[in-house]
Amino acid sequence: MVEIKGSAVIGTIERLKEEFGAEAHSRIVQNLPDGDRKLFQGALLSSSWYPLDAFVSYIATENNLLYHGDLSVILSNSEKIVDRQLQGVYKLFTRENTPEFVVNRIGVIHSSYFRGIGLQVVTSASGEYVGRYSGFEKNHQIFEYSICAFYRKALEMSGARDVEANFTVPFGSPVGHSEIRVTWNPPATAVR
Repeated sequence: MVEIKGSAVIGTIERLKEEFGAEAHSRIVQNLPDGDRKLFQGALLSSSWYPLDAFVSYIATENNLLYHGDLSVILSNSEKIVDRQLQGVYKLFTRENTPEFVVNRIGVIHSSYFRGIGLQVVTSASGEYVGRYSGFEKNHQIFEYSICAFYRKALEMSGARDVEANFTVPFGSPVGHSEIRVTWNPPATAVR
Protein backbone atom coordinates (compact mmCIF):
# COMPACT_ATOMS: atom_id res chain seq x y z
CA MET A 1 0.00 0.00 0.00
CA VAL A 2 1.24 3.48 -0.89
CA GLU A 3 1.10 5.95 1.99
CA ILE A 4 1.59 9.69 2.39
CA LYS A 5 2.84 11.59 5.40
CA GLY A 6 0.22 13.33 7.52
CA SER A 7 1.94 16.70 7.15
CA ALA A 8 1.07 16.74 3.43
CA VAL A 9 -2.55 15.81 4.13
CA ILE A 10 -2.89 18.38 6.91
CA GLY A 11 -1.26 21.07 4.75
CA THR A 12 -3.90 20.50 2.09
CA ILE A 13 -6.75 20.71 4.58
CA GLU A 14 -5.32 23.86 6.19
CA ARG A 15 -4.95 25.55 2.79
CA LEU A 16 -8.54 24.64 1.93
CA LYS A 17 -9.92 25.94 5.24
CA GLU A 18 -7.99 29.20 4.91
CA GLU A 19 -9.39 29.77 1.44
CA PHE A 20 -12.96 28.45 1.84
CA GLY A 21 -13.55 27.88 5.55
CA ALA A 22 -14.20 24.76 7.62
CA GLU A 23 -17.58 24.26 5.92
CA ALA A 24 -15.88 23.45 2.61
CA HIS A 25 -13.76 20.77 4.29
CA SER A 26 -16.88 19.27 5.92
CA ARG A 27 -18.68 19.25 2.57
CA ILE A 28 -15.79 17.42 0.91
CA VAL A 29 -15.58 14.88 3.72
CA GLN A 30 -19.33 14.20 3.51
CA ASN A 31 -18.94 13.39 -0.20
CA LEU A 32 -16.11 10.87 0.30
CA PRO A 33 -16.61 7.09 0.21
CA ASP A 34 -17.31 5.61 3.68
CA GLY A 35 -13.78 4.45 4.57
CA ASP A 36 -12.20 7.69 3.43
CA ARG A 37 -14.87 9.73 5.21
CA LYS A 38 -14.08 8.01 8.52
CA LEU A 39 -10.37 8.76 8.10
CA PHE A 40 -10.95 12.46 7.46
CA GLN A 41 -13.49 12.78 10.27
CA GLY A 42 -10.86 11.60 12.75
CA ALA A 43 -7.84 13.42 14.12
CA LEU A 44 -4.97 13.53 11.63
CA LEU A 45 -1.38 13.68 12.84
CA SER A 46 1.52 15.25 10.96
CA SER A 47 3.86 12.37 11.79
CA SER A 48 1.43 9.57 10.88
CA TRP A 49 1.08 7.82 7.53
CA TYR A 50 -2.20 7.66 5.59
CA PRO A 51 -3.31 5.75 2.48
CA LEU A 52 -2.54 7.71 -0.67
CA ASP A 53 -5.78 6.36 -2.14
CA ALA A 54 -7.78 8.22 0.55
CA PHE A 55 -5.83 11.43 -0.02
CA VAL A 56 -6.33 11.19 -3.79
CA SER A 57 -10.05 10.71 -3.15
CA TYR A 58 -10.06 13.89 -1.03
CA ILE A 59 -8.23 15.89 -3.73
CA ALA A 60 -10.53 14.62 -6.49
CA THR A 61 -13.65 15.41 -4.45
CA GLU A 62 -12.32 18.89 -3.63
CA ASN A 63 -11.56 19.47 -7.29
CA ASN A 64 -15.00 18.35 -8.43
CA LEU A 65 -17.01 20.20 -5.75
CA LEU A 66 -15.09 23.48 -5.64
CA TYR A 67 -13.41 23.82 -9.04
CA HIS A 68 -15.81 21.96 -11.35
CA GLY A 69 -13.10 19.49 -12.35
CA ASP A 70 -10.55 22.12 -13.47
CA LEU A 71 -7.36 20.11 -12.90
CA SER A 72 -5.09 23.12 -13.36
CA VAL A 73 -6.26 24.33 -9.94
CA ILE A 74 -4.60 21.30 -8.33
CA LEU A 75 -1.25 22.54 -9.64
CA SER A 76 -1.67 26.06 -8.22
CA ASN A 77 -3.06 24.79 -4.88
CA SER A 78 -0.20 22.31 -4.57
CA GLU A 79 2.32 25.07 -5.26
CA LYS A 80 0.90 27.04 -2.30
CA ILE A 81 1.37 24.05 0.01
CA VAL A 82 4.84 23.24 -1.31
CA ASP A 83 5.86 26.87 -0.90
CA ARG A 84 4.97 26.69 2.82
CA GLN A 85 6.73 23.37 3.31
CA LEU A 86 9.89 24.52 1.54
CA GLN A 87 9.98 27.65 3.66
CA GLY A 88 9.66 25.55 6.81
CA VAL A 89 11.38 22.26 7.57
CA TYR A 90 12.90 21.90 4.10
CA LYS A 91 14.09 25.50 3.54
CA LEU A 92 17.76 24.49 3.61
CA PHE A 93 17.01 22.12 0.77
CA THR A 94 16.27 24.92 -1.70
CA ARG A 95 18.01 27.98 -0.32
CA GLU A 96 21.56 28.60 -1.42
CA ASN A 97 21.52 25.51 -3.66
CA THR A 98 21.63 25.15 -7.41
CA PRO A 99 18.71 23.69 -9.34
CA GLU A 100 20.89 20.66 -10.14
CA PHE A 101 21.48 20.03 -6.44
CA VAL A 102 17.75 20.29 -5.79
CA VAL A 103 16.65 17.78 -8.43
CA ASN A 104 19.32 15.31 -7.35
CA ARG A 105 18.09 15.52 -3.74
CA ILE A 106 14.36 15.36 -4.44
CA GLY A 107 14.40 11.61 -3.82
CA VAL A 108 15.36 12.29 -0.20
CA ILE A 109 12.43 14.66 0.22
CA HIS A 110 10.01 12.24 -1.48
CA SER A 111 11.08 9.42 0.83
CA SER A 112 10.01 11.56 3.79
CA TYR A 113 6.57 12.13 2.19
CA PHE A 114 5.82 8.70 0.72
CA ARG A 115 6.01 5.04 1.66
CA GLY A 116 5.82 2.50 -1.13
CA ILE A 117 7.12 4.89 -3.81
CA GLY A 118 10.51 4.60 -5.44
CA LEU A 119 12.32 7.32 -7.37
CA GLN A 120 15.28 6.72 -9.64
CA VAL A 121 17.20 9.43 -11.48
CA VAL A 122 17.27 8.61 -15.19
CA THR A 123 18.88 11.80 -16.46
CA SER A 124 20.23 14.75 -14.57
CA ALA A 125 22.08 17.53 -16.35
CA SER A 126 22.12 21.28 -16.25
CA GLY A 127 18.62 22.34 -17.25
CA GLU A 128 17.07 18.87 -17.52
CA TYR A 129 16.04 16.06 -15.20
CA VAL A 130 14.14 12.83 -15.77
CA GLY A 131 12.97 10.82 -12.80
CA ARG A 132 11.39 7.37 -12.84
CA TYR A 133 8.76 6.59 -10.20
CA SER A 134 7.58 3.17 -9.15
CA GLY A 135 4.58 2.51 -6.94
CA PHE A 136 2.09 5.08 -8.17
CA GLU A 137 -1.03 3.50 -9.65
CA LYS A 138 -3.43 4.64 -12.35
CA ASN A 139 -5.99 5.78 -9.76
CA HIS A 140 -3.32 8.18 -8.40
CA GLN A 141 -3.09 10.12 -11.69
CA ILE A 142 -4.71 13.27 -10.32
CA PHE A 143 -1.74 13.44 -7.92
CA GLU A 144 0.66 13.96 -10.85
CA TYR A 145 -0.24 17.65 -10.62
CA SER A 146 0.98 17.79 -7.02
CA ILE A 147 4.29 16.13 -7.91
CA CYS A 148 4.81 18.56 -10.81
CA ALA A 149 4.05 21.45 -8.45
CA PHE A 150 6.70 20.20 -6.04
CA TYR A 151 9.39 20.19 -8.73
CA ARG A 152 8.36 23.56 -10.11
CA LYS A 153 8.27 25.31 -6.75
CA ALA A 154 11.47 23.70 -5.42
CA LEU A 155 13.40 24.67 -8.54
CA GLU A 156 12.00 28.19 -8.62
CA MET A 157 13.04 28.64 -4.99
CA SER A 158 16.57 27.59 -5.93
CA GLY A 159 16.68 30.30 -8.60
CA ALA A 160 15.69 28.33 -11.72
CA ARG A 161 13.64 30.15 -14.32
CA ASP A 162 11.02 28.94 -16.80
CA VAL A 163 10.54 25.63 -15.00
CA GLU A 164 8.44 23.02 -16.82
CA ALA A 165 7.50 19.70 -15.22
CA ASN A 166 5.39 17.05 -16.96
CA PHE A 167 4.87 13.34 -16.73
CA THR A 168 5.93 11.79 -20.02
CA VAL A 169 4.94 8.34 -18.76
CA PRO A 170 1.80 8.64 -16.59
CA PHE A 171 1.01 6.91 -13.32
CA GLY A 172 -0.29 3.41 -13.90
CA SER A 173 1.43 3.03 -17.25
CA PRO A 174 1.62 -0.54 -18.54
CA VAL A 175 5.43 -0.25 -18.61
CA GLY A 176 5.36 -0.56 -14.81
CA HIS A 177 6.68 2.90 -13.90
CA SER A 178 6.02 6.57 -14.54
CA GLU A 179 8.47 9.25 -15.61
CA ILE A 180 8.64 12.96 -15.05
CA ARG A 181 10.65 15.31 -17.23
CA VAL A 182 11.68 18.64 -15.77
CA THR A 183 13.41 21.44 -17.67
CA TRP A 184 14.54 24.89 -16.57
CA ASN A 185 16.76 27.80 -17.42
CA PRO A 186 19.63 28.61 -15.04
CA PRO A 187 19.27 31.34 -12.45
CA ALA A 188 19.85 34.84 -13.75
CA THR A 189 23.25 36.15 -12.85
CA ALA A 190 23.47 39.36 -10.92
CA VAL A 191 24.58 42.41 -12.87
CA ARG A 192 27.51 44.18 -11.21
